[in-house]
Amino acid sequence: MTRLAAHATAALLLAGLCGQGRQASLLTFSRQVTPRVPPTADFAAVREELDRIAPGGQTSVMDGVYAALTGPLARTEPPLVLVCTDGTDTSSWLDPREVLEAAKRSNAVIYAVTTADARLLTPLADLAHATGGQVLPVKSSAELSTTFRRILQEFRSRYILTYTPTGVRAGGSHVIDIRIKRRGLVVRARPGYVGLEPGS
Repeated sequence: MTRLAAHATAALLLAGLCGQGRQASLLTFSRQVTPRVPPTADFAAVREELDRIAPGGQTSVMDGVYAALTGPLARTEPPLVLVCTDGTDTSSWLDPREVLEAAKRSNAVIYAVTTADARLLTPLADLAHATGGQVLPVKSSAELSTTFRRILQEFRSRYILTYTPTGVRAGGSHVIDIRIKRRGLVVRARPGYVGLEPGS
């Protein structure tokens, strides 16, 4: 089994565990970003298309993430962007800083599952951190099912907290520091938000 095929196998598991009322879409990013399946509740169609994916060519990770952040599913609350890659970015047109700004302004949560050396994935790690997600390295296909179950469990365990800030300027980036009193718990959250400019 190729690395990409192993990722696809785990993606099938993720799709199969999603509850009713949810939708999924699929795109691939080699030399260019290719939409495979538009947003749909038909997970069988997603599984069929996954089976057709053949690994090879270049890797446009940043372009692919940006397409996911700005696509139709990006309007759901909040979308899960799941990035599966077995290599580092080699052919994206977009600057990682542009994609990072788009991620900060989105409601998406980005998780990445990769067989690449995590030390070479700094831009992807920055995206995941900015959205409250993670980059999860795997060393073998045997780890994939456990990893994808972990992602799904974490995503389903999320809470959306809202508040109205006072005494801060409108617009610009703002840092959020979340602390909990109970020991032994780990909270993963966005490290900040981008405020709206007046009149926007």
